[in-house]
Amino acid sequence: MTLSKRLLNTIMILCLPLLAPVSGWSANATPDFYKCNNRVSGEWNYGRAPYACDASAFGEDRFVKTNYLGVVFQDSQTRDAERRRYGSELNAVVKTAAQVYLKKRKPSASAAEIQQWTLAILATSAHESYWSHYRVASDGRMKMMRGDSGHGHGLMQVDDRHHYPAVNEGIAWNLVTNIAYGMDIFYAAWERAPSQSCVGSATNWEARIRSAWSAYNGGPSQICRWTKTTGTWAHNDTNFHSILKGRRWETIVADPNRTSSVAVSCLMEKRENCGAPEVPPVSQDPQEGRLYRVSGSVCLVKNKIFFCLDDERDRSCLAALGPVQSDAVIDWTPAQLAKYSIQREDRHLLCRSHDRSLIAVGSAIQVRKSINLRSTPAGGQIGVVPSGSILQVRDFEIRNASKDRYYRVTYGGKVGYIFAGDAAEASTWAVEVAASRAPRSTLARVGDKVRIVNAAGINFRSSPGGTLLRNLAKGTSHKVEEVVARTGENKIYYRVKVGSQSGYIYAGLLLPEETLTDWAQP
Repeated sequence: MTLSKRLLNTIMILCLPLLAPVSGWSANATPDFYKCNNRVSGEWNYGRAPYACDASAFGEDRFVKTNYLGVVFQDSQTRDAERRRYGSELNAVVKTAAQVYLKKRKPSASAAEIQQWTLAILATSAHESYWSHYRVASDGRMKMMRGDSGHGHGLMQVDDRHHYPAVNEGIAWNLVTNIAYGMDIFYAAWERAPSQSCVGSATNWEARIRSAWSAYNGGPSQICRWTKTTGTWAHNDTNFHSILKGRRWETIVADPNRTSSVAVSCLMEKRENCGAPEVPPVSQDPQEGRLYRVSGSVCLVKNKIFFCLDDERDRSCLAALGPVQSDAVIDWTPAQLAKYSIQREDRHLLCRSHDRSLIAVGSAIQVRKSINLRSTPAGGQIGVVPSGSILQVRDFEIRNASKDRYYRVTYGGKVGYIFAGDAAEASTWAVEVAASRAPRSTLARVGDKVRIVNAAGINFRSSPGGTLLRNLAKGTSHKVEEVVARTGENKIYYRVKVGSQSGYIYAGLLLPEETLTDWAQP
């Protein structure tokens, strides 16, 4: 097995959002077994290639258990039976990922090309890691496979010396984005290969696969390396060809026709709160209690009315409206939806109805234990928030039936997310405290005065977005009585009092980019 310190660091055409490497990254002096906690060994066999370290250094174990439980190798089980079970599950995931990727990247790809591309990705992942990624080891901890003195991460062996941001941000830790990141690199060589003298034709499939892999393993200049029978890395090309021709991974795939239990398409787009895999519609008529995705919104059908949220990450909050029959989402078109009644829901109102213990955006919380600060709710660790810290909530997410909640906060100059328990144990993780106790920031606290800085002033309304009462001029200051957030962008409104009259002013967005300083500043 060759691990990927030789993964190229020149780069590629952009593919799916946020996954393609950035051109010009230089080598990073990452130490051996970087962020490797509780390292364990394994064996040179499928699912358990050594070594493995705690996965939590780069992402949330809870995310793995929610999204990838079927493709976690369990050391506690009988080895051969577990390998066959695991192999069937992972085979389905890798095949689905390969096919989804190429169809999105190259819609004109023929059925033959999709088939050969899928074979290439199956063989590459088998060679790089013996199909090893997540594993619960004998110490009971969730691990992630690490190779090449710990520098190669996971299934596609993304190297932290040449792809440090992708590793640190959790892209290499997340199984599907790990595969997609590797495919970004492989695809560049796949497209170059037909023009090379060692391939000569787009349908010379075996030569094309071998060339793409040589470049994946050795860098762009090595695309025809496999034709040389001598040289430092000739044995790598020989080993890969042996795996490709022998399809050794098939010996552990008990069910080659298994459907993936992982929401590959959603996860490949670097989304996290994906739920069950997407399903094709079984009927043109809306099904009661089912979830539908339409142009990024997610809707629940109740009495043939579509109740819709503008962000799929809030899907679990739709349970406040009635029973949800399945977490799997059905894709519909706007034209299909146009035939039915639609009611738009606001995430802040609906999610707090779904879970009364959820703490609102703009409120202050005090954490009751030290909690990892992550770049995204499940992503790479960027710090630790000590027990007792007081923070202001700037965003939230609720996930799955247990109502796991995550809050976006600022701590130590870093903006990230903390896990704050599920509905049953939320108060043991964080509790709401007086807003005035939170550190001062661009988001006002109740009791703060804000100065209007927008050149045209700000409209003063009876409710957020409601009836216009008057305009409040630039330079005037007003005391905040309430902080209100609305919509998926976390639009902020402040309730202020002007004379004897209370009303609301718009104060900007928190997502995707904050605009508060353009409107009213504490």
